Amino acid sequence: MEPIGWFPAFTLMVGYAAKWLEVRTLHRQTIERERETRRALRQDALNDRRVAFQRRTLLELQSTTLDLARWVGKIHLCDRIEFKKSQQWHKNRYPDDLDENFRQATAQTSLLTERVHDAKVRDLARMFKAIATRLPSAADISESDETFGQMALLFQDLQERIGVVLRALDEDNYKLEPQRGI
Repeated sequence: MEPIGWFPAFTLMVGYAAKWLEVRTLHRQTIERERETRRALRQDALNDRRVAFQRRTLLELQSTTLDLARWVGKIHLCDRIEFKKSQQWHKNRYPDDLDENFRQATAQTSLLTERVHDAKVRDLARMFKAIATRLPSAADISESDETFGQMALLFQDLQERIGVVLRALDEDNYKLEPQRGI
């Protein structure tokens, strides 16, 4: 009878080592997959928060620019009524509540404009605010009417662009690109 020798013990040890390496490799792969999944989930959550923030900001900007347009319209009307009475352009101060509401709408428009990711919306909002704030200091009725007309056109363009961006956000096609927008 031949001695069993070292070979079966050696193959047993090799088998244990191979199984240990296989389990260790599978464990590392599982850990790496889980890490990638958590990273992807965090990235998705961050993207969802960004999209939600942009949506809220754009909706607020829409409302605030409407308020600004409303207050500028009232200022324009006050000046025109005063002009009909006295034939002098903008000789009196505006009522305090009108002046304060105009100031708040202007400040809120500025604040929200800088939060918007889309470059075209930012540019249109800045131009709209610049024209809206120029109207109360118009030199005469014709300049005021012209400025009011420009403001109305820009308001329409701004609202249309905000609508485009909001629809794109809802369709998940909007890529957050700081330089180009959509």
